[in-house]
Amino acid sequence: MTQSRGLMPAVGLLGVVGLLVFGDIAVRTGRAQSQGGAPRAVVAQEFRLIDATGNPRAVLGMSADGGPALIFRDKQGRNRAAISVAEDQSSLALLDAEGHTRVRITLQDDGAAGIALHDKKQKLRAALRLKADGTPNLSFNDSDGKSRAGIETQPDGSPLLSLSNKDETGGAVMFVLPNGDTRAIFKDKDGKVTWIAPEPEIEIKKQ
Repeated sequence: MTQSRGLMPAVGLLGVVGLLVFGDIAVRTGRAQSQGGAPRAVVAQEFRLIDATGNPRAVLGMSADGGPALIFRDKQGRNRAAISVAEDQSSLALLDAEGHTRVRITLQDDGAAGIALHDKKQKLRAALRLKADGTPNLSFNDSDGKSRAGIETQPDGSPLLSLSNKDETGGAVMFVLPNGDTRAIFKDKDGKVTWIAPEPEIEIKKQ
């Protein structure tokens, strides 16, 4: 009886402590929950989504430049797609099995946007751009990454087609003026004008 009486205060004290701890957890949980019962926010530096075998297939975290990035991986753990936000632009990148970016879509803060297509050797082969002023441009490059053909719309609405040789000196430029007249300029491989019809009335910009 004496021993049991000695335990009574200890048991009572443990019960009070337990109630206080449980009550504190309940209060913290209640504060972290919305009216519907779901947590308002989960804070972490990185989130990983794993498959049935424990391999990470998606990672949400901060990139090297300090912006958020969401990366998707294949079964072999190779990065295959990424969505990121940098200081002045947001982008979507699609990567091949070798880890090279093959498709990139970007949107800059000034309103300019673009889609770039790269080959297996990481050479830019085609690009669709929308300048900040809203004028579009479509360009095609050769295997060396040099511009060979381009289509664009001038700020005044005039469409323009340009073709270039591998040295980017000779080629042809054709465009339509706002009044509907057509102009064309042809150059030889050295860049010398060989034919023009008639004299152009707008400035021709090299791609």
